[in-house]
Amino acid sequence: MQQRDNSARPDARPNPARHPSDRVIRAESHSGGDRMVGRERRRLDQVRVFLGLGNPGDKYASTYHNVGVYSVELFAACAGAPLPFRKPRGATALAGADRAPYHFLRSLAYMNESGGAAREALARFSLAPAAIAVVHDDADLPIGTVRAVFGRGAAGHHGIISVISALGTAAFWRIRIGVRPIPEMALPHGQRGRRLAGEFVLNRMRRADRTAIDAALRTLPLPFMQKTIQNSKS
Repeated sequence: MQQRDNSARPDARPNPARHPSDRVIRAESHSGGDRMVGRERRRLDQVRVFLGLGNPGDKYASTYHNVGVYSVELFAACAGAPLPFRKPRGATALAGADRAPYHFLRSLAYMNESGGAAREALARFSLAPAAIAVVHDDADLPIGTVRAVFGRGAAGHHGIISVISALGTAAFWRIRIGVRPIPEMALPHGQRGRRLAGEFVLNRMRRADRTAIDAALRTLPLPFMQKTIQNSKS
């Protein structure tokens, strides 16, 4: 299993005049004020495939490293897709469920081999990379934080390295789920007390952390998540 500890990257403040689901294609696509690439814009609510990364098997099912799979299963439940996920006919690296117009998928490969699942998903639905959101754990974000970014590098995440290699591009969405305990975020990289990702991401998620992750996921500007929030308030 990979031992990673991504390099932190500070985020600029978002442009409040922009639609909350707008993201400009750039290196820091969730921040405001950077240059456009090709004068294109992408919106998270235009994504059609959500691919959760993790490791297969019960041993890893409830770990922080599998929070991408956990998150996509939550998306599917909120959208009303049939659960549990099933392996489609002819699929080799995917399981999932559909709720038109969305496809909720989990990789059946180990994290370091996630690229095959992403490539298979796009081929199955005849979609371009910009139509997929890869959902994964991120040890550079605190628990209770979720960030959607487009067109960024892997920052050391082995699953994303595999996806970029398989697709031949970084021009896809990533939904980064924070998994680092909040007290560790104040410590510099390498300082005692701030663990490497590999030292804790294979631990089982604490109930309080799962609750914080659930709440953060429900803030994403996705139609099925917003509908869930509205229903809970009515």
